[in-house]
Amino acid sequence: MFTEAEARAEVVAAGIRLVESGLIARTWGNVSARISDTEFLITPTGRDYLTLQPEEIVPVSIAELSHRGEIKPSAEKGVHAAIYGARPGVQFIVHTHQDFASAISAAQVPGIAAGPGYPLLGGRVLTAKYAMPSTKPLAKNVAQALAKSAGHAIILRNHGAVCFAATPEKAFQAAANLESACEDAIRAAYCSSARQAEYDGDHMRELALFRIAGGRVVSAGTPLRLRSERGANGIELPAGEDRTAAAVQAEAALHEAIYAKRPDVHSIVPAVGQDMLTLARGLLAVKPMLDDFAQIVGPAMRIAHGSPEDIADALGSTAAVTVEGRGALCCGPNHADAEAVRMIVEKNARAYLWSALLGPVKPIRWVDTQLMRAVYLRKYSRQISQNV
Repeated sequence: MFTEAEARAEVVAAGIRLVESGLIARTWGNVSARISDTEFLITPTGRDYLTLQPEEIVPVSIAELSHRGEIKPSAEKGVHAAIYGARPGVQFIVHTHQDFASAISAAQVPGIAAGPGYPLLGGRVLTAKYAMPSTKPLAKNVAQALAKSAGHAIILRNHGAVCFAATPEKAFQAAANLESACEDAIRAAYCSSARQAEYDGDHMRELALFRIAGGRVVSAGTPLRLRSERGANGIELPAGEDRTAAAVQAEAALHEAIYAKRPDVHSIVPAVGQDMLTLARGLLAVKPMLDDFAQIVGPAMRIAHGSPEDIADALGSTAAVTVEGRGALCCGPNHADAEAVRMIVEKNARAYLWSALLGPVKPIRWVDTQLMRAVYLRKYSRQISQNV
């Protein structure tokens, strides 16, 4: 078991590792370490993990969820407490939003098999039933899944995963094992569904798109590529961009239309991963398959084509818009926020496709999406911007 000083240092180091490894974006996800039979330390709510200090880590009671000090603990403290209460040998927990596990979390499957190559996963990883983040029902659902599991990871429906072990290194190893096992699961599902001996990612995406959109698809266009920032004298493009090129001018016009309609947007980046490019060919609004997409983008990411003004109108008050056949434009008040939106949009696109391959596509309920979006706008965005 860690001393309190050791635990603070380990939690800070793990928070940095979560961000740098791509297991989370911004302040989503959290880390904790047990310091006694009755208490654990956890990351605070709404703070940047890259600048987090040991003294900001918050002590929380396992039984009561009360905390010491004025800094508020992560809102997911109940999930951590449920695990520490059920597993006395667990000393460290990481809650991740890792790509493949998040994609599997959105599929209507009760869990995935985990072969002998993943000894930390206990043969099978279960998916806890859905509940909105930071709620007592979510902690209860995790506890129920944990009671049926022998491994060191639980998938959280439409959310991500939680991985736990006796040491930080083992907890991160469980997260890595889970990511590989989830990738194995989708490969096996594709080979079975398509009756193929080997995995073909391009064909998998085409098969999933057909199940989502049927015949209502468009041909792939030229992928979006331009990044920009709002400058004092107009939009600023990366060094080396040829402003005289017709393609650059046409794409810059899209950005200018968005900046004109949205004074709060100061950075725009494209989402053009293979999953998003595939989904952009389906003539449909992209709905939230994952909680973080619901919080950041809202109840739908609309699809648009036509003039730059039409695309800016389709963006509305959200953080992203699909450009038909070309990917998505992701917006934020700064480059880091726009990049976080891009990560979430790409991950949600993968979840859409994988869900279609594994079963029916079931987005998060509209009412839950609206509530999460409202809570995020009121609470978390304010905390991040103020860095409190």
